[in-house]
Amino acid sequence: MTTYTANVTREGDDWLGDIPELEGASTYAATLPRLVEYLHEVAILAADLPDDADVVIDLRFDDALPDLAAAAAVGQARRQHAREADELAERTSGVVHRLVGDGYSVRDVAAIVGITPGRVSQITQATATTTRTPRKSARAGKVPKRAAPRAIRVQAGRVTPSAASRAQDKV
Repeated sequence: MTTYTANVTREGDDWLGDIPELEGASTYAATLPRLVEYLHEVAILAADLPDDADVVIDLRFDDALPDLAAAAAVGQARRQHAREADELAERTSGVVHRLVGDGYSVRDVAAIVGITPGRVSQITQATATTTRTPRKSARAGKVPKRAAPRAIRVQAGRVTPSAASRAQDKV
């Protein structure tokens, strides 16, 4: 993983990003998520890295944009919470499968793990079904689409799109 720092400013309606460590590595975009995407591309090109290189861009905002760091910290906390919830769900699934497999009743497992018996049944049956059909939206009659994957990490007052920026943002 290679990490670069990009200085981010706002000029009119556009976001400007410059990576001082790489000569000529600057770009602009109408939205911040697009700027992050472009900065990844610029870093890969300027550093002559493989197209699939794992690049992290630390965003350092102009002092004129102090609210962005605070907002990014809230977003980071939400994404961290979602990651922890995913990890807890995985751990829960493993424990439920082991306990049910060891012969404990669904009700006993539910009481021990702190979930409902119905959820224990859902977890144990989800693995038995190898293919799942996505639920359709009641309003549009279409399968709901997930938002474009993006994650931002905040460290010591700076915003950092991480390798997780390619993971799904579940917030």
